[in-house]
Amino acid sequence: MKKLFVIIAVLFYSAAHAQSAEVSAAKPTLNEINIEAIINQKYPSCKILSPTDLNEGLQSYLIKSLGHQTPGIVPTDLTGDGIKDYAVLLRCKNKKAPNRVTEKFAILVGKGNNKYDWNFIAKWEDKLSLDNLYLTLIEPSTLKDVNDGKEVQLTNAGVELNLFEAAARVYYFENGKIKFVQVSD
Repeated sequence: MKKLFVIIAVLFYSAAHAQSAEVSAAKPTLNEINIEAIINQKYPSCKILSPTDLNEGLQSYLIKSLGHQTPGIVPTDLTGDGIKDYAVLLRCKNKKAPNRVTEKFAILVGKGNNKYDWNFIAKWEDKLSLDNLYLTLIEPSTLKDVNDGKEVQLTNAGVELNLFEAAARVYYFENGKIKFVQVSD
């Protein structure tokens, strides 16, 4: 389990720039705008991770425990500017090896008029079996980093990237940058 955590930690280590976060009670849904069309315009070989991409145990857990319909997207106003942002897990066809996939975790910062700044956080190319990876919205709270014991106060929402029953990181915006706290391993 520790080796898996180390692999995940190495893969996740990168951060992009953005602003501070704010809470939204929105549940993951694609009904407000057609975010899939926006993703498809920029990355035609990618789609938002869906429940059918996950193992059966995680599918059951998400539906029963969290009420999730789409584990690959968290829509909320992460930057606090009143414009909806999206955290997304994308599954993409691998152009070099058609029988393999590439998966990406990105935060799309809304700029208005269905325009977004793309902030890629991590990318996996057949390095892990990612049928147990999903996103959840985290309300403002105090979180403790499991690595160094430091507390992080989320004054706005964050997005938790979960590796089911293995590890989790919460990504949030602070001082114009995306930061993270490791909350489980």
